[in-house]
Amino acid sequence: MNETNLYPGITLGYVEYSNTHSHKHNSGENLLEINYCNKGQIGWELENGNKVFLGEGDFSIHTTKTCAHSHIVIPSGNFQGIQFLMDMDAIRQTPPDPLQNTDIQIDALYEKFCQHETISFFAGNEQTNTIFRYFFHQPEELQLAYQRIKFMELILYLLRTDSSALERLTPYRSEQLCTIRRIHDDMLKHLDERITIESLSQKYLMNSTTLKAMFKSVYGDSLATHMKVHRMQHAAHLLTDTDMTLSEIAQAVGYESQSKFTAAFKNYYDILPREYRKKNYPN
Repeated sequence: MNETNLYPGITLGYVEYSNTHSHKHNSGENLLEINYCNKGQIGWELENGNKVFLGEGDFSIHTTKTCAHSHIVIPSGNFQGIQFLMDMDAIRQTPPDPLQNTDIQIDALYEKFCQHETISFFAGNEQTNTIFRYFFHQPEELQLAYQRIKFMELILYLLRTDSSALERLTPYRSEQLCTIRRIHDDMLKHLDERITIESLSQKYLMNSTTLKAMFKSVYGDSLATHMKVHRMQHAAHLLTDTDMTLSEIAQAVGYESQSKFTAAFKNYYDILPREYRKKNYPN
């Protein structure tokens, strides 16, 4: 983690994970934490058996004590985001410069979002996306200034916004998440088949609306979009590593005709399958 001290007691860290393993979540006394997902997904397995996932643009607010016994999970194999750690004791002693001689207290975030050891997970919105995007891709000489200014803007936004106006993310039970992962794995094994949401709902005894919402929460895309990515990636592998005909490859990745497969491949890779094979096939 690449860390920067923004103000006394306030640290900004840039976080990246590139595997699917669980990461034990550490704790500390009087620490408030804000997490933001820029790319990929990240999830928390909580003590009560619930799991909550942040997708791109989503954020969370909680004390580190609240999730001390949780595990961080990276379901899609990659995550990039930022994390603010705020030491409440240090902040009370030395408030950030912009808040000195004002009535604004960062402690109010705890009262608003973290009472009763609550973990608050929110979907991103236009305003939060505008704030968070400034933490990335800034010129080095301007980066710290942007980080400090945008952190204060984030705090003021959270303090002034009615929490009921923010869209909360839904926690899911462990057994439901296991079902979603079985659906995901089964579909990867049958890329040659076109499986409908309705048939999955009947097979796995899960409401279709819940199934779609949970799949997107865990994997970051709709089921159809996610599977199209896997189909195109598998097709690219077959084009470069096998002698299968275009018609055979089309059937192998679930397209009823070579023409529909060709159009989908061109749309995804911006190159025709035949040209892709000619460009990349070692023989």
